[in-house]
Amino acid sequence: MLELYIGNGKGKSTAAAGLALRAVGNDIPVIYTQFMKDGSSGEMTGFSLLPLVSIFTPDHFFGFSRTLTPDQRQILKNDYMKLLLQISDYLKESKKEPDPEETGFSEKDIFQVCILDEALSAEAAGLLPLESLLSFIKETPSSVELVLTGRSAKEEILSLADYISDIQAIRHPYPVIKARKGIEY
Repeated sequence: MLELYIGNGKGKSTAAAGLALRAVGNDIPVIYTQFMKDGSSGEMTGFSLLPLVSIFTPDHFFGFSRTLTPDQRQILKNDYMKLLLQISDYLKESKKEPDPEETGFSEKDIFQVCILDEALSAEAAGLLPLESLLSFIKETPSSVELVLTGRSAKEEILSLADYISDIQAIRHPYPVIKARKGIEY
């Protein structure tokens, strides 16, 4: 299944992190990666303590996409493609049909959760090719619950989604306060 958390409201990454925590609490392994972020958020720290979570991170972070130089953009494009390949290889290596006798899972159950936090934002910023993301989505085994977050998604991705949650900002204090550690990140 493909889940998308989109919109201009706070909570897309939080929803994905909550799903990851629920999966881990049910002994379902999770792959978690963040695009467009520096990897220092609270969820990354928390997930690093959980043995069922495999974290993949890009090699570089340069700040907001609107401030990137052409060289930095190319470095991130390479990093993000490398991440997709690493995760794809990891999924192929760990792909096995669950044995109900050993795992309690049947072939109809979710065997793994894969979260690509802000992958949709990376695609929208031109740092992750749409065709590469579409290929990744289509090649993900059916036993994997795939979750992508970002402000918006192209129609080609929306049409593949099984779940789409559009999280809207009704009221946000951002004009008045700075982002707070532990709450907004």
